[in-house]
Amino acid sequence: MITQHQRLVFVFPGQGSQHPGMAGDLHRALPDVRAVVEQASDLAGLPLAQLMARGPAERLAACDVAQVAVVAVSLGLLAHVRAAGVEAAIVMGHSAGEYSALVAAGVMDVETALHVVVERGRAMAAAARERTGAMAAITGMRAGAVERLCDDPAFAGRVTVAAYNAPGQVVVSGACAAVDGLATAARDEGATRVDRLNVGGAFHSPLMQPARRALVPVLAHTILEPARCTLVSSISGSVVADPQQHRAALVDQLTSPVRWTEAVATAARHGGRHFVELGPGRVLSALVRMCDRAADVSSVRDVPSCARYLAGHSAPAAMSVSA
Repeated sequence: MITQHQRLVFVFPGQGSQHPGMAGDLHRALPDVRAVVEQASDLAGLPLAQLMARGPAERLAACDVAQVAVVAVSLGLLAHVRAAGVEAAIVMGHSAGEYSALVAAGVMDVETALHVVVERGRAMAAAARERTGAMAAITGMRAGAVERLCDDPAFAGRVTVAAYNAPGQVVVSGACAAVDGLATAARDEGATRVDRLNVGGAFHSPLMQPARRALVPVLAHTILEPARCTLVSSISGSVVADPQQHRAALVDQLTSPVRWTEAVATAARHGGRHFVELGPGRVLSALVRMCDRAADVSSVRDVPSCARYLAGHSAPAAMSVSA
């Protein structure tokens, strides 16, 4: 028996939240985290605990390492907070974090999700080697203005919007020179900040087409169960009504933009007020605040933040449900 908090939303990060030293105390102190990281290491054939502890940063940031490492930590934290009796009514994940959300919703089990993420990371790493690219976050411009830049003849077909992260923050992805050129144009048009992202390729763009093709047979043989809670997709920004139909969206995700702004708004419309990020870093916590200033936002990323969250969680406000 666990408690499901009707206004609680679990959010799960994807690639970009990794960093050397991530989850070191969690791995040492929490058996749930250690067990999932070890399971992921076996599936990936990688020394994840070592890479998370010491890097090097460049290797940890590679698709085949970062994605499974971040998802493993998120799933370990999910198991830990569930063991403490906490469950969210709404779940959502950003990019690779979508797989953590699928586990939280009961659509996939942990082993299945880790297997798909390992294959996804490998496919994206291979695509990045085949078709080099870059990404940049543009802050201080409306999404429509960034879209118009992408449609400019100087950049059309070579740069696309990869993520609608928050009002005033859009990520673009594409060929390296074109991303750099668009970044300069964005500054000239009033962007308050432009950051080249530390990623290994042009994710969520047509340059990931080889990865998309590689993931099709993997997901075709993946069993998806009905969701046991409200699952909000960052692929469409809406609630996933039929997980079986979501299979195609998980493939499309590799070449389509993340719609995080819409996903946060959808969660709020379904009653979500308390957003808790489970995973390394606080990237999504900041984005949720930018999307919904009325939301209550927490991050559970290390032993102290996990202990604080569980100590302060209001069980009397919860409704008991079987799971």
